[in-house]
Amino acid sequence: MDLNQYTFIVCDEFHYFYNDSQFNTKTDLSLKTILEHTNCIRIFMSATGFEMIKFLNDIKHIKTIDYNLPKNYKFIKSLAFYKKPETLDYLVKNVLKEKSKAIFFIDSAEKAYNLYKKYNKYCLFNCSKSNVNNYHKYVDEDKIKTLLKDESLDNLPESIIITTTCMDSGINIHDKNIRYIICDNIRDINEVIQCIGRKRQIGEDDKIWLAISDISNKQLGGIYVQQKKRIEKAEYLLQHNTQGYVSKYYKDQDKSLIVYDEISEKNHWDECTKKVNMLMYYKTLDDLDTINIIKYKAGSYKQFILDLFDYKDLYVELDKESVNKNMELEAYLDSIKGQKLDKEQQKELIDKIDLRVDGKRQKSYTKLNTGLEMIHLPFVIIPKRDNSHRYWTVEKIES
Repeated sequence: MDLNQYTFIVCDEFHYFYNDSQFNTKTDLSLKTILEHTNCIRIFMSATGFEMIKFLNDIKHIKTIDYNLPKNYKFIKSLAFYKKPETLDYLVKNVLKEKSKAIFFIDSAEKAYNLYKKYNKYCLFNCSKSNVNNYHKYVDEDKIKTLLKDESLDNLPESIIITTTCMDSGINIHDKNIRYIICDNIRDINEVIQCIGRKRQIGEDDKIWLAISDISNKQLGGIYVQQKKRIEKAEYLLQHNTQGYVSKYYKDQDKSLIVYDEISEKNHWDECTKKVNMLMYYKTLDDLDTINIIKYKAGSYKQFILDLFDYKDLYVELDKESVNKNMELEAYLDSIKGQKLDKEQQKELIDKIDLRVDGKRQKSYTKLNTGLEMIHLPFVIIPKRDNSHRYWTVEKIES
């Protein structure tokens, strides 16, 4: 590609070169072409470009002029973590019950499609055209075009988008009615950030309820071993030459494709050398470093996410037990709505809600209302007074 005619080259969402290198083995070629054009101004933009800047500075030895905007995650009104796959069904039903809207980002196209198939009357499905199992044939491309053109679901009958991470960048959704963002089994932290960034804030009161599938330290350990294995051949090549590499891995192909064959400029295959795709290699190293930070500094994936988003409020853990408990609580609240609750009945209500901060049960109606809002139960506790008699009443919030 001849880029000499251009004064500026703008690469929006330039984390693509780095993040997509894990499965696209040619991102380094397009980056190389752009970096070779030193006679023009090259502008790189991304909300998650830190690792890419580090790669340019430390590996490519290119000095960059950096402009940073402060990150603000105050638009996250409520944060929940879950472990069980069936929680996705609970979340879909909750969105439909509230007559709200949501985006479900799911790492697996198969899992995304299976969820969509259950609720296809209410959902819009999307995945990459390059999906190996051809789930893209179930994508309504006309509706996706409408979504991208309108940047909202306003002109579509569906209220839920179920998509893989193919929509994690370069797409803006301006729809205030989208209140839920769900990130399921998305292990790359930058992808999580990109996913929640697809929903653009419309005013200060435009908040989201974010639910993220948790990853245990044991699972992280398994991912670490896989990633370490992924760069094993690349590390051997970096320590030895082509001859040494071929001698050790004679017929053992590098399935990660980080190691590749580079032929001579004259296209002589007998002058082939083994090379390491440095973008893929350093991306994997960064992933290994992140796992170590999560396990040994933050202590857990959950705590890492809380620190990342500077989330100081209460968070919710969704599992089968808590979901069942919420359903029971909803039935209980519905049964006592409108009643004048005295001290003893207030104590029962406090016990039923069982909201705890650092293990301490919360008793104030303001805290309890926050807890009810976090688990999306449409009830509010109102303190009232009848002459000298003080009491609480539970009222249902009509949508």
